Amino acid sequence: MPTYSHSRLSSFVQCPLKFAWRYLWNAQSGAEGIEAFVGKRVHESLEWLYRRTAQGASPPSVEELQQDYATRWERNYGERVRIVADRGVAEYRSGGAECLTGYYSRHHPFDLGSTVGIERGFDFALEAESKLRVRGVIDRVDIAPDGAVEVHDYKTSSRTPSQAALSQDPQVGIYEMAAREIFPGHRQVRMIWHYLRSGVERQLPSRGPAELARFRQELVRQIRVVEARIEEYVGGLSGDESVALARASADPPGHVPVEARRSTREFPARPSPLCRWCDYLDWCREGSDSLGRPFAPPPPPPPAAPISERSSQGTLF
Repeated sequence: MPTYSHSRLSSFVQCPLKFAWRYLWNAQSGAEGIEAFVGKRVHESLEWLYRRTAQGASPPSVEELQQDYATRWERNYGERVRIVADRGVAEYRSGGAECLTGYYSRHHPFDLGSTVGIERGFDFALEAESKLRVRGVIDRVDIAPDGAVEVHDYKTSSRTPSQAALSQDPQVGIYEMAAREIFPGHRQVRMIWHYLRSGVERQLPSRGPAELARFRQELVRQIRVVEARIEEYVGGLSGDESVALARASADPPGHVPVEARRSTREFPARPSPLCRWCDYLDWCREGSDSLGRPFAPPPPPPPAAPISERSSQGTLF
């Protein structure tokens, strides 16, 4: 049974078909949305800032932070970054820079806690008697002056949920469980979500043991629902489709194969306004129809030559 993450589960909730293409058929478009690109660069610059301070160095100036962001942007930006909104690349770039400037002004000189984890990965069992596991990466972990573990997460989207809505977000519960697995000696855990565009910071207190146990049980239930769908889906594939699925799982990520594109009861498409930003829109008839755009899936790439042929086509020096 695979290890789950918050993004894996949220993908299933958002659109089961997207989940199947990404996690069963190993399909990726090769493109990256500009929003995700901006978020990565902002996260990387904040990671750079806190790695410096965690090592005892003085915080960089805001100008140095902006230069780090600009360097990362120029190093990574290219044709594979896709813009679908009516905004130019300069506006997106300046938006990321403003996120960093605002965060810097609110938190300088960055001395309200001791940073003990940056991009801290986790992977732990949900049940002792089963193979259900959950994994992820925490942006930053601090030990606050009062001894509490503080889990920090940065968000660069324009949406800022309410405190009540955030308290119901499964990511918050997963990250608290992770913090308690990593730091079992600390009774108090605070979850602090930074919404960088609005400047709003949501702080959520620790959940009690009973509440956290209920959340864990619900998470297990959700994963078992998804796994049952997968089992039913795979069991209903034809022989040719089963062969195609095995081949797609073993190969590097690629396009959505023809065998994966039929509608299924287990993993239906769930069209919404978010389809406009979906990496799989070109292959999705339901998403294209919902947006009123022509459905014209790109042709599959030509098959790679056998290894024996490829090795004979080049010259070794």
